Amino acid sequence: MHDEVALDDRGRAAFVGASTAVFARTGETLAHLVGAGDVVLGRTVAGVDGPALGGGDCIAFRALFVGGGAAIAER
Repeated sequence: MHDEVALDDRGRAAFVGASTAVFARTGETLAHLVGAGDVVLGRTVAGVDGPALGGGDCIAFRALFVGGGAAIAER
């Protein structure tokens, strides 16, 4: 499990919950963005790592796939 939280100057935060999902908070709202069982880039996600906040509303993360392999993706 990682203790990394990505923060930006607008008060947004993104973090990994139990290494299986990425959650983001803006204001008072907490949302599940992607996690195990979701399909990203046509493949089923087994876990996620290292969220980062980009410009606008972009959140990038490393998706770990069922059956092996990984990719950097965004939501």
